[in-house]
Amino acid sequence: MKKITFLFLFTSFISFAQWNQLGADIDGLVANEQSGTSNDLNADGTVLIVGAPRAMDNGIMTGKARVYEWNGTNWTQRGDDLIGSNQGDVFGEAVSISSDGNTIAVGAPGFLNPSYLSPTGPMGYTRIFEWNGTSWIQKGTDINGEAPNDVAGSSISLNTNGNRIAIGASSNDGVNGSSSGHCRIYEWNGSSWNQLGSDIDGEAANDFSGSVSINATGTIVAIGASGNDAGGTNTGQVRVYEWNGSSWIQKGTDIDSDNTNASFGYTISLDTSGNTFIAGGYSFVNGALGFVKVFSWDGTDWIQKGETILGSTGSDFLGTAVDISQDGSIIAASSLTLVNGYVRVFKFIGSSWVQEGTDVLGEANGDQLGRSISLNGNGSILAAGTPYNDGNGTSAGHVRVYENATLSITNFSNNTISFYPNPTNDIINVSSSETIERITVYNLLGQEVFSKEINSNDFKLDINNQASGTYIAKINSKGKSQSIKLIKL
Repeated sequence: MKKITFLFLFTSFISFAQWNQLGADIDGLVANEQSGTSNDLNADGTVLIVGAPRAMDNGIMTGKARVYEWNGTNWTQRGDDLIGSNQGDVFGEAVSISSDGNTIAVGAPGFLNPSYLSPTGPMGYTRIFEWNGTSWIQKGTDINGEAPNDVAGSSISLNTNGNRIAIGASSNDGVNGSSSGHCRIYEWNGSSWNQLGSDIDGEAANDFSGSVSINATGTIVAIGASGNDAGGTNTGQVRVYEWNGSSWIQKGTDIDSDNTNASFGYTISLDTSGNTFIAGGYSFVNGALGFVKVFSWDGTDWIQKGETILGSTGSDFLGTAVDISQDGSIIAASSLTLVNGYVRVFKFIGSSWVQEGTDVLGEANGDQLGRSISLNGNGSILAAGTPYNDGNGTSAGHVRVYENATLSITNFSNNTISFYPNPTNDIINVSSSETIERITVYNLLGQEVFSKEINSNDFKLDINNQASGTYIAKINSKGKSQSIKLIKL
């Protein structure tokens, strides 16, 4: 009798899993604060920071950020609101969180400040906070931009332990011309934030280089320049740099788009290793479909991984926001659309990106779901920001968090699982090199069909009473899990 092992089956079921909302909506508190403009999840998906850059404080539109924690049934605020300093700071336009959720960063680029674009306009700033068990305490002083109107802090990225941060200033004039943009990386020395190496400047004027993402160790940074013209007008570009102990050295060649007005590099996200990244071009190409591309390091240069993923229709603007799982195998990309917005999640299977579940949609027309998105470490939890949602007042905004229950997978180490016969009309024999504690079977809607305690390496699974069709069996052992497709004849 032929045995079909896990490795074969695993690659065939991923696209069936569904996204189910985890807890209630996390609503902005009052009208017009546009909560959800930015968000970021920690590694296990239990702590979430949300930016509300138009929020008011004592009648002044400073902007705010709030942190929420999952208590097992809902999202509750952790600590007080974090508040900007001045009118138009847009504090919360960008946010980032450490892996453990105890260090956060909030960017305030200042582009709504009354003096913006004047000779004394705001430089922009970033603040880092640390959780002390009861409240958020600022870690060091503000990290300010270099010059007026730099919009420093419009893109920020913390490394895993929160001791290094990349800060983009897309309107900085640097050494290469007006709005060439730059990135600065800072390191915590125990008492203050100090710049690590020199500025990483954009290539040319109007590049708007400054969309940033840093890897887990803080040694590799990817920088998008959506206005770069190397491949044509506003085609966009991504450059990756690696820290050699004394300076930032470009890793590989430039990754240039070749489509006019593609704005490639507008959004970017690196995986943990820094060897795979996703970049979006919200794009005015092909009726503004938008697109995302993924690249991996092959040892000598950056090679595209899989196909280019396009939006579905004109004015989708797919690639407005992107994120990638820790291992680079799962990606998320959002589309604002002119309706309600959507988010799509994909897993790399074989040589292609396969969508996981159906589109995650905004609640109402004009919501702009996906203005911000973030994934947890293994890609099983997704947070999507909707700044124009009116649920708690006009444009109060909200964030919704979703879980893909059948994909909350941490694989057994060095384990082989066999299921046979599969397909079957009654009994499946299951054999594993590790003790299986429990098996839970789901239908393709992500709904639990039944669950059974096992505590054995070998057992027989009876599905005789189930309707014919395809199911997902999730196997748990010692806090880890694998999922396998079953077919009932």
